[in-house]
Amino acid sequence: KPGASAFLNPGLFPLSLFHICCISFFSIRLILSLIIKTAYEASMISDEDMWLNALKARNNVAHSYNHGVAVDIIRQTKEQFYGLFCDLKRRIDENWL
Repeated sequence: KPGASAFLNPGLFPLSLFHICCISFFSIRLILSLIIKTAYEASMISDEDMWLNALKARNNVAHSYNHGVAVDIIRQTKEQFYGLFCDLKRRIDENWL
């Protein structure tokens, strides 16, 4: 049964740059989702689902290679998510600064 050193030994557990990037990408998504959930529980944000949708849209535009899709996501962001950030700023100003 390999120990933790197996993950560091390329001969036992070879990781390509692709695998490392995928692990990093999914780790970042998980961490950001947890941050959003924690902010919701602390009443820093009021609409957890909308924030998670904003994160999903951000992830989609960051990995979109279709100009039309990217522009549509940016438009959606301005229309649907800008208010979230304004509300967050207001809450921080009122409650934490």
